[in-house]
Amino acid sequence: MPEGSSLASAGATPADERRSEPASGGAARPATGVDLWLALGVFVVAVLFQLPIRERYLALLDEGYILSIADDVNRGRMLYGDVTIDAPFPLAFHLLALWQRLTEPSIAGSRWLATLLFAVYAATLFRVSREALPRAWAFGFVVLLLCYRVWAFPHWQIYSYSMVAATLAVIAAALVCGAVRARSNARLLVAGIAAGAAIMSKQDYGGATSLLLTVALAVLPWLDRERPTTVASALTPPFLFMLGGALVVLPYLGWFAAHGALDEMIQQTIVFPFSVMSSFEYPRLPDPWPLFGRDPELRAGIGNYFPSILATLWWNDCPGCWMERLGAGGSLYQRTAFWDVTLKLVFWAPIAFCAIAAVAWLGLAAHELRRDGAVSAASRGRILVLALAVGFLLAFNPPRDWVHLMMVYPPALLVGVVLAYQLACALPRVVAGALRVVLVGATAALLLVTLALMDDLRRRLDHWLEHPRARVYADRLNGPLIEDVLAWIEANVPAGARLPVYPIQPAFNFLSNRETVAGYYVIWPMQAGQRDRRILEEIERHGVQHVLFSVSQWAHLRPFQENAPELFAALVEGWEIAEVFSRVPNGPIMVALRRRTPEPDVTPLRDAMQVAGGAWTRWPFDEVLTQPVGTAQHPSTARVTGVVPTDRPVLETAVGVNPDRWLGAPSGPIVFRVALLRPDGREDVLAERTLDPRAVVADRRWEPVRVDLAPYRGREVTLVLSVEGAGVADAERSDFAGWRAPRFVAAPPEPAASS
Repeated sequence: MPEGSSLASAGATPADERRSEPASGGAARPATGVDLWLALGVFVVAVLFQLPIRERYLALLDEGYILSIADDVNRGRMLYGDVTIDAPFPLAFHLLALWQRLTEPSIAGSRWLATLLFAVYAATLFRVSREALPRAWAFGFVVLLLCYRVWAFPHWQIYSYSMVAATLAVIAAALVCGAVRARSNARLLVAGIAAGAAIMSKQDYGGATSLLLTVALAVLPWLDRERPTTVASALTPPFLFMLGGALVVLPYLGWFAAHGALDEMIQQTIVFPFSVMSSFEYPRLPDPWPLFGRDPELRAGIGNYFPSILATLWWNDCPGCWMERLGAGGSLYQRTAFWDVTLKLVFWAPIAFCAIAAVAWLGLAAHELRRDGAVSAASRGRILVLALAVGFLLAFNPPRDWVHLMMVYPPALLVGVVLAYQLACALPRVVAGALRVVLVGATAALLLVTLALMDDLRRRLDHWLEHPRARVYADRLNGPLIEDVLAWIEANVPAGARLPVYPIQPAFNFLSNRETVAGYYVIWPMQAGQRDRRILEEIERHGVQHVLFSVSQWAHLRPFQENAPELFAALVEGWEIAEVFSRVPNGPIMVALRRRTPEPDVTPLRDAMQVAGGAWTRWPFDEVLTQPVGTAQHPSTARVTGVVPTDRPVLETAVGVNPDRWLGAPSGPIVFRVALLRPDGREDVLAERTLDPRAVVADRRWEPVRVDLAPYRGREVTLVLSVEGAGVADAERSDFAGWRAPRFVAAPPEPAASS
């Protein structure tokens, strides 16, 4: 091979192909100009396939996060410096910001970009598949890709940095395949540029796939018919590929360095992810054994492993749906191990496919090398396909749940399809025919179920959000609440005012076009140590008057008060709930906070009297005297003993249930009583209130209680506080109900006597 050529790779002859592939199946032919037109056709079909569901669904966290940050880019904010981005590199945010400038800042507009990206992804993977599959099998793989688009829900449904990185990584692989066939230095350079862009979108996807493609490019020249004469000529392909990546990565990093944000970028995208992975417990791959039988451990975390689209539509009751109750209430789940076995097979299949392919394909390549002194073009194509798949698997970082599994799945699925094709080629004709019938039938069945899911997605997510920054359909639980919150923002938060939204619902920032403070759109565990202090300083500097907070949170992320203790304490001390947004008992809950009005003429109860049987604690967002919840048969009481202030003899408080407990199993009515203990041991009931916030949405509030103790001014009294509710679970009783900031206030003036 001449010095300086890009690849020590001459195209295999038809005779070579026939020697290296089973005659019964026919070899995958090199991609031709026809394939480029077919890839364009796949692009068009992929766009059309997505149109019926393009506007369905809204993700308050993932979608709102990237849209809000893109908004900040267009406001002139510096990523990582002015805006905190936990984990991903910046390119996807800049791409979306550019798209918004060219089109419009709306969820509907971003969905067009997501639709086009998946179409590019599908068409490019079709091109890659032609390295190892004939056209008929490649078209079958495209059908699987279209089904995958739905089963990967909500990824690909919304715009995300994962989809951008995955698309660019696949583009890089396709360009590498073309460069290997055409022996083109220019294509290798362009492929490296695509790989560098993938890295700058999501460093794990882009970095892992780039690494494996680089290794493949370094190995392939040594497998050619004419071995390279020098190491330098063999290293030319990987060098050009890496050079292309460097042309993207280094200027990008230099730009951040020039703007003083490189240190923050390193902290947020490298240090933070590794610190979280090393100290936070994420879902891991389900244990493969026992493979058959119901697995209690898998079922304990089934929400992590069950397909998201099924959980959204068919897990519980789904009136009018094609299917329903596949989850814990269904007989298939309760009486069989179908889901246990199926989910384990799905989760472990990519690893199994790649392991089998590595042994089989590398073994075949070694056999060809010994026999012919070179490997066939088909083997080189398979090696590149395997490199892409293994790269994505290496990027399958925690959490290893369904949503993240889906983003690395298609290249490994392609490996599985190629293995099935080779098996069909190796089997006797009759058996191979039966295998093809089974595979076609399974693909057709999957397509039918996928179309049913798409139909139900359209019908179940049917609440139209007319807001100019939305114009998509939300589900029936979240849609009305989103409208309520947006209407409240428009009425109470002036345009241009800052609006913190905590802990993980930044879509409200984007939809209302209100910026957060201190650059934090989400509150995660283990963020920067000075985060809370920075947020509180910025709240004061910008004169923030309102904060939005979600009561319904993800349990696996730990409570807000644990993740942000300083911020939570400040909100409890200086803010109060102004509005509760809740439509149905078992649905999302948001609250609006306003600054607490100082009350100078009060005497806190905790300063005036002794409390026995109760505990002082902080709830969202008040200081509360709480006590265990008893029953009528087994009452739980707290006794308050002390002298009634002479100048402030009226006890004011409010009763309620911990907002963190508003969601959950029905607890029945909660009865609160204030009684005065007489010297003879009898009790005079002074006030009684009944609330049932888990069943009655209107009871998700503080109910005022006012007890006039003026007849006992300056005298010692004992008040008996009791709370009872027969349906409260034992684990919740100690922190379920309470009395908000009890204090003594002055009695109202006596009305003037009429003359």
